[in-house]
Amino acid sequence: MASTVSFKSTVAVISRVPKLTSHLMKVLPSVEFRNIQLGKQGHEFNPFQPESGLPDDSLKQLQESEVIIADYNLIAPYLYCLPKARWVQGTWAGAEPIFKAYDASKPPLPFVITRFSGESFGAQMAEYVVAAVVNRERRFPYFKECQRSHFWDNNDMFVLDRSIQDLTFTVLGLGNIGDRVASVLHALGASVWGVGRSERNTLPPYVHQYRTLAGLREALAAADYVVNVLPGTSGTEGLLGGGVLEACAARRAVLVNVGRGSIVSEGDLLEALRRGWLGGAVLDVLPEEPLPASSALWDEPKVDITPHVAGCTRPQDVASFFCINLARYIAEQPLLMPLDLERRY
Repeated sequence: MASTVSFKSTVAVISRVPKLTSHLMKVLPSVEFRNIQLGKQGHEFNPFQPESGLPDDSLKQLQESEVIIADYNLIAPYLYCLPKARWVQGTWAGAEPIFKAYDASKPPLPFVITRFSGESFGAQMAEYVVAAVVNRERRFPYFKECQRSHFWDNNDMFVLDRSIQDLTFTVLGLGNIGDRVASVLHALGASVWGVGRSERNTLPPYVHQYRTLAGLREALAAADYVVNVLPGTSGTEGLLGGGVLEACAARRAVLVNVGRGSIVSEGDLLEALRRGWLGGAVLDVLPEEPLPASSALWDEPKVDITPHVAGCTRPQDVASFFCINLARYIAEQPLLMPLDLERRY
């Protein structure tokens, strides 16, 4: 449904999210949006190397903009040359390019940066986690091999595979996304432990046990599956390294990582797999992305890899969220989901 919000300034859009501007125009027909050209003629703009440079006209348009909607990796190189900006709305949750570009020794940025997250990401990541679990527990890869061999193997038809209702999940990170993952697992009958940074006086009905990071090893030891949804911050980097995953050894838990790859190094993860502390790993996020072709993770039989697709930005969701935040901006109310550049979150 179109909003009646009116905003006189032109909003700059620098993003590779397909059809984002058209969705923005649908929900905010009275607002003018300007797409910022990404590449010079004959030059393909590289999203992994945004320092390649914008065309001069595009950079000038950015520098004249008060409000900008941007992919973080595209706007990060220009953080300190946006004199008229007052607000930058991101198009996804993780803002690592912004944190890398941020320089605490320089004067504070004259604008606020807000990230995009919410119900859409939570729903998608919950679907991903359930799919990963069912794929393993119901032996889909094995039956695909049987199909290739034209072999009907129902010898184990009376041997019950583990159901989600038989399993215990430890969810690392109970924010908007982690809560949704936990609630879906609970709805399917699972026992759910949650781990977070802060104490909680009350628990939602879908979390049966809760521990702060001080109780991480206990929560890991209880799990059949460890689901990481924690963001990448200085406080979470290497959290599952240094032998911590040995706590998973008794149940040989499977790690499902949809948070950030920085939570465990490749070396520590491989050690946990090869020593039998982990029964496997489903990795949508990696310590280095794109994952180098030389990485041993590619050939590790206990590992399944997807290329950071557990939660994908949908243009209609970004447009709806921007509409809500724009109304708050116009009313001079605090914006939703502001980045804390010092805490890197």
